[in-house]
Amino acid sequence: MILEIDAGNTSLKWRVVNAMGDVVSRGRHGHSHEYADISKQLDGLNVRSARVSCVAGVQTESNIKQWLDNFGSIKVCIARTLKSFAGLQVAYDNPERLGVDRWLAMLAAWSPGQACCVVDCGSAITVDLVNADGVHLGGYIVPGLKIMRSGLLGETGQIKMEPEAASSSLAPGVNTSQAVNNGILRMAVSFVQSVLDVLDSNGNGWKVVMTGGDMDTINQFISAGVTIECVPELVLDGLSIALG
Repeated sequence: MILEIDAGNTSLKWRVVNAMGDVVSRGRHGHSHEYADISKQLDGLNVRSARVSCVAGVQTESNIKQWLDNFGSIKVCIARTLKSFAGLQVAYDNPERLGVDRWLAMLAAWSPGQACCVVDCGSAITVDLVNADGVHLGGYIVPGLKIMRSGLLGETGQIKMEPEAASSSLAPGVNTSQAVNNGILRMAVSFVQSVLDVLDSNGNGWKVVMTGGDMDTINQFISAGVTIECVPELVLDGLSIALG
C-alpha cells in the first residue's frame, strides 16, 4: 500500500492506494493534528511507502517525515518541482520557486496535445496555463476566499460581522456578513471568469480542471464556454505521476 499526502497551507489531505491505484482510505486534517487518528486508520493497511507534497513550510515537512519514521519501514519520497518532467516544461527560471502543489496539479491535468488551464481554489486561488506541447505559459496567484475575508476584517476595525452565516451568493448583501462574503465571492468568481473568457475567445480548445477546498463554491457561478472538470484530489493524482 502507498500513502499519499498533500500538505497544503491550511490542511493536510491524505489517501492510501493499492498497487492498482485504487483508493482504500482517505482523510483530511488541520496541521495542528497530532497524526494519531491517521495512524489508527493506517493500522493494518500494510503501508510500505509514502509520497509527500508539502507547501506548508519546512517545519511541517519535518514533522511529517518524523511521524512517518516512527513506522520504521515506510520509504518516504518528497516531491520537488522540476524544470522538465513527463513532457511538462515549467515557465519559471528557478523551478524550485514554483509551489510543488501547482506543479503536481499541472502534471495530473495536462495530457499531450491538449492545452489545459488548472484552477486551484484553495488558501490562494491559483491559475496555471499549459499549452498543447506541455509548455507552462505561467499563471496567476490571488488571495483565496478566507484570506480575503481575514485581510479585510483585520484591516478595517469598523466592519462588524453578524453572527448568522451568510449564504453563498453573488447578490448584494442586506447585512454586513452577506456584503462581505458575497462581495469577496464575486471578486473570486470574476477573476476566474475573466481568465476563462480569454481562453474561450482564443478558440484553442482549452481543457479546464478545477480543484481546491472552495472549488464547488466558486464553480457554481462560473459561466465559461469551456467545460470545467472538477477533481478534488488533483495534487494527490500528480504525486502518482511524479513519484510513481
